[in-house]
Amino acid sequence: MVQSTEPQALIIAAETEHGEQVRHILQQAGWAATICGSAQQDAPSLGPSDHVLIVVLENAGCETSLALLHQWQTETAQGTAALMVFAAQPASADAMRCLQQGAMDYRRWPLLPSEVCALAEQVRRQWAAASPGAEPLSSPLIAKESKTKTLIGGSRPMLELSRQLVKVASAPDLPVFLNGETGTGKEVVAWQIHQLSRRPGAFRAINCAAMVENLLESELFGHEKGAFTGAHAMKKGLWEEAANGTIFLDEITEATPTMQAKLLRVLQENTIRRIGSNHEIQVTARIIAASNRNLSAAVKDGLFREDLYYRLGQVIAIPPLRERAEDIPLLLAHFIERSGKGIIFTDEALQMLCRHPWPGNVRELESVVQKLVAYAGKYISAEDVARFLSPHEMTTKQATQELLSGLLLNQPAHIWPTVHELRERYIIEAWLRWGRAAQVARILSIDYRTVYQILRKANLIPANAEETAADAQSPPEIPPSC
Repeated sequence: MVQSTEPQALIIAAETEHGEQVRHILQQAGWAATICGSAQQDAPSLGPSDHVLIVVLENAGCETSLALLHQWQTETAQGTAALMVFAAQPASADAMRCLQQGAMDYRRWPLLPSEVCALAEQVRRQWAAASPGAEPLSSPLIAKESKTKTLIGGSRPMLELSRQLVKVASAPDLPVFLNGETGTGKEVVAWQIHQLSRRPGAFRAINCAAMVENLLESELFGHEKGAFTGAHAMKKGLWEEAANGTIFLDEITEATPTMQAKLLRVLQENTIRRIGSNHEIQVTARIIAASNRNLSAAVKDGLFREDLYYRLGQVIAIPPLRERAEDIPLLLAHFIERSGKGIIFTDEALQMLCRHPWPGNVRELESVVQKLVAYAGKYISAEDVARFLSPHEMTTKQATQELLSGLLLNQPAHIWPTVHELRERYIIEAWLRWGRAAQVARILSIDYRTVYQILRKANLIPANAEETAADAQSPPEIPPSC
């Protein structure tokens, strides 16, 4: 590549328009930017000491980026090239693969010009700080593939989570605390960290809330023969089984104060004692802890030791499903593929799933899909979905805000409905979303007879449907649109 006083940027883009957008942004920021249609045909060769920012705009997948990363690592192992991936259809699995293989960053496209400039400036600062013999900016992390525990999603929260996981994996001995609601996939995230960290030992997981203290202590630390009634043989604990690997302590805030003190000692001394033994055993497992509680709040409430809190190191927040609803279609595809059934969701059914608040998060979504696969037909309607969604409680104010955002606030003022029309659409939308007339009446604080009247008028329920507050009527099946 021709040397220049300006920092060099190479843009790989199949769509010229997008490539031109990135080139214009970088040129405005003082970069000498070149566009190539493909990495295989048009990209110039990089010398072993070239300073170049490579930006790959992927339409789908990450094969171009992975091929270029392989070429870069083979031909310019001593250089200072930095590769960033901007993906139009991002997925956390692709993000993981690219980051593991040495990409410096992976982002959803389009980006704001300020975001592109900030990323480029970060590269320029690292080059300025690097010595002539410095290692490449990113070192590849080689990870094993897991078919059963995979992060699914291409939303901004999931891509940010992927970047955090790669970062903590580069410090394989650092304790990590995962904070997330029930069902967000804390064990899956812990498994990903273990895989990314290249630790040769085993991954062991235990739920601290699922066992009484004595049993939990035996599972974690092991015991000697005869240590207590029923201890007929020596048993190694999970700390020993996970030697040079990872131990995952789920719901650690539910551990008793005595158990928390013992865990603190392990973190401080890196040693354990089996029950019934005075012999100290060195442990080498990395600890990843998790809870659905806010850890600092648990400390203030006296539920968690403050000194153990400070020992747990890096805190990673796992986003709830309601904050990444755009990932729901990807999750559905994943769960359906695992089921082996070729089912199809109607648009209305998919909208209902995306609007649901999912208090049980990904675990709840997976459970709903399993029920739909087992009991519904090939085409999944809104009625099918409503039958298996768990009712969620919300205040009348919350329900009003949520419904109006779809009925009114996102519409131009000149086509707003009349108050009478809005009232009817308001109730119909609530019924389609929540599935039960009685539930609509309760949440919206409307008499259930009024709900029935409007649903009958819209021909959504039979004219002779019985008017009872214990209504079990669900939305009618919507013909497949796929």
